[in-house]
Amino acid sequence: PVCDDGFGAEEADVACRQLAGTWAVSFSRGRLSTAALDQPFTMDEVFCLGWEQSLGECSYQTSHDCAGEEMLELQCASEADFVPHGNVALSLQGGILVARVGGGL
Repeated sequence: PVCDDGFGAEEADVACRQLAGTWAVSFSRGRLSTAALDQPFTMDEVFCLGWEQSLGECSYQTSHDCAGEEMLELQCASEADFVPHGNVALSLQGGILVARVGGGL
C-alpha cells in the first residue's frame, strides 16, 4: 500500500490521473484493510505539485515508518484499474491505494 504520511489532495488527484485519467472524488487517511495487509508499504512521504501524470513523477521514499492503519482509501471520478507508468504501478484493492515500485512491473 501507499502510506498516508503527507498524502493530500494533490497526491490523490495525481493517483487518479494515473489510474483512471480523472481526478479524486475523495480520499481518506488512516485506513486499515486486511486485504492489503499481506503486502508491504512501497511508498511513503509522497509529495506532488499536482501537475504530474503519475505518482512516480512525485517525490517519495521507498523506506517507511508506516503501520497497518496508515493506508489510504481513494475514490476516483471514474473506474480505476491497475496502471503502470514509469517505475510505479498503481491499483485499488478494496478501495485501498496499492503501489508497486521498481522493475518487473
